[in-house]
Amino acid sequence: MADETTPAGGPELDAPVERRRRGTRPRGNRTAITVRVPDEQYAQYSREAEDLGIPIGSWAAIVLAESRGLEVPEYIKTEISKAAARRDAAHRAHAEELPLPRSA
Repeated sequence: MADETTPAGGPELDAPVERRRRGTRPRGNRTAITVRVPDEQYAQYSREAEDLGIPIGSWAAIVLAESRGLEVPEYIKTEISKAAARRDAAHRAHAEELPLPRSA
């Protein structure tokens, strides 16, 4: 009979299995800031963030970094890459659903 550390038919495990933690991945040390912008400007900022597929806070961090010639944080580059991959996958899935025109 196998105990809790021995899989059925397998060798005894040396260490417990580490499970992947759920939730947001660490993004490094950061400081929160609050910015108030005019309503008519917010709509544009929000659209630009949405176009990139990232939160508006990440978009603001890009704009601030670029305005000072600083590197865009790596976690934001990752957010943008993941959003692009999701858009591409959705586009491919949608293209597969469309019927192809029949030729005579």
